[in-house]
Amino acid sequence: MASYFFSSPRVYFGDGALTALNSLINKKVAIVTDEFMMTSGKVAYLTEQMPQATVSVYGKVRPDPDTDILQEGAAQFKAFRPQVIIALGGGSSLDAAKGIKVTLEDHYQRTDSRQYDIELIAIPTTSGSGSEVTSYAIISDPQNGRKYPLVSQALVPDTAILDPQLVLSVPRHIAVDTGMDVLTHAIEALVSTGANDFSDALAEKAIALTWQHLPQIYENDKDVAARTHMHNASCMAGMAFNSAGLGLVHGMAHAIGGMLHIPHGKINAMLLPLVTEFNAAHASPETTRRYCLCAQIMGIATADPQDMISQLVERLRQLNQQFGIPCSLKELGTDLAAYETMRPLLTQAVLADGCTASNPYTPCAQSIDLLLSCIAETGEYRAPKFAVPVGISNRHVHLCREDMDVLFGYDSTLTRLKAVKQPGQFAAEETVTLRTPKGDIPNVRVLGPLRSVTQIEISVADSFALGVKAPVRMSGDLENSPGVELVGPKGQVSKPHGTIVAWRHIHISPQEAERHGLRDGMEIDLQAQGQRAGILSHVLVRVSADAVPELHIDVEEANGLGLRNGDLLFRTGKVTHP
Repeated sequence: MASYFFSSPRVYFGDGALTALNSLINKKVAIVTDEFMMTSGKVAYLTEQMPQATVSVYGKVRPDPDTDILQEGAAQFKAFRPQVIIALGGGSSLDAAKGIKVTLEDHYQRTDSRQYDIELIAIPTTSGSGSEVTSYAIISDPQNGRKYPLVSQALVPDTAILDPQLVLSVPRHIAVDTGMDVLTHAIEALVSTGANDFSDALAEKAIALTWQHLPQIYENDKDVAARTHMHNASCMAGMAFNSAGLGLVHGMAHAIGGMLHIPHGKINAMLLPLVTEFNAAHASPETTRRYCLCAQIMGIATADPQDMISQLVERLRQLNQQFGIPCSLKELGTDLAAYETMRPLLTQAVLADGCTASNPYTPCAQSIDLLLSCIAETGEYRAPKFAVPVGISNRHVHLCREDMDVLFGYDSTLTRLKAVKQPGQFAAEETVTLRTPKGDIPNVRVLGPLRSVTQIEISVADSFALGVKAPVRMSGDLENSPGVELVGPKGQVSKPHGTIVAWRHIHISPQEAERHGLRDGMEIDLQAQGQRAGILSHVLVRVSADAVPELHIDVEEANGLGLRNGDLLFRTGKVTHP
């Protein structure tokens, strides 16, 4: 799938970057900002950089701007007809300016019957949202307590100006909240389904800069060098997620932050370790690799991927603790009784959020509900404990229609002896003899229903008895496997291949797999208890509709661990091969 990488914004950065405004000669310039920027003298400082421009200022942006702000700002500027809009402030001012810009352009196009393009210059005064280079704007719906991410190429600024002097006055607690937003942007972009070479380069650098310099700002909020690096990291992370997309952290943050009025950076920081644990529990090999890359950037060096991700999550929690960011809504002081009443709406909002769509693992409503419980109480992900009953499989044969006709007579049918656990399958009364030059194994049960290809499943000991080298394979993987002769009451069939030792595996439905963080094709370890306790490694997960949870092992494996049909084995938590 092709990814489109936005590269249109011009970026001026470093001390003196605001001098880029000198080029606005004889231009009508509208400034969109908030009251603090007005009273702190920053608007005046800005206008000094463009002495030959005509300026109009809208300074009533509030946190989490809504459509009323957009309409009010646009109404002020309609008669002014700006050629340039400058967004000055944090993410709220930048998002409001984007909304005002497209509202004005739409108005002029309708009234003038021609396209009217307004240049947008974004000047962030916090290091967090990355909105100065993205096609995103977050607009609130206060009546329903929701935040909506709008995404359109029309929202991408033409120019971004990153002047570190503008962020030096940001209080330390806000700097760390917005800085954690940067880290979340970068990590989510790195593991997103839309990640690409360009976004990876920017995300990786943003992670490295944030990891190094955000703690320095916490220790000394007047550190100009650290502030400069964080300002650049914020922009890089914005470019990364503008190309790659975000994930479930932002999907949940928009919903929870909107309804509970929690600052965006803070709720992102609280959710980041939790969602990282959740995604890692469901991870594909590529997602695991990307989380490990993130861990390496943070200086974590260990050979085991699961250990790396566990340490990554722990480092994120330690950073939050260092910054005084709560680990849960309970610790934050949230009214959990009120929160409980919001959960159905929160779940719907998370699933509908555009950021959730590019998460590396697609969550269901049940998973979201579990995560909502986790962030409420502990902030830690605890997947439901997975236990699976044993189904011991003796040697058996699956027959195709053609071989059934030869062995048991034309158009014969299998006679059901008893049902087995998996729906639609059964042990038949019919048996065959396995024959090779070395010897026979009689009374081998046929399992129904008939299949398209005949398959013979035996144990390792049976291989010695028959003198064949049956490979350990999954059902259906018969290439280059040895053959045997099948002898039935009506005839015999010589099979050139089709004999295997079955790979240990579990059957599970999509719903149960989702609940326990399992996915088709992954391998897990299972712990057997009792006097002969041990671990079964490389147990393959097979997800199929209507499957009943069951572990299939052969008689030899069961005897080795002292297992009987129905005994429970428990997942150890280690993913052998996701």
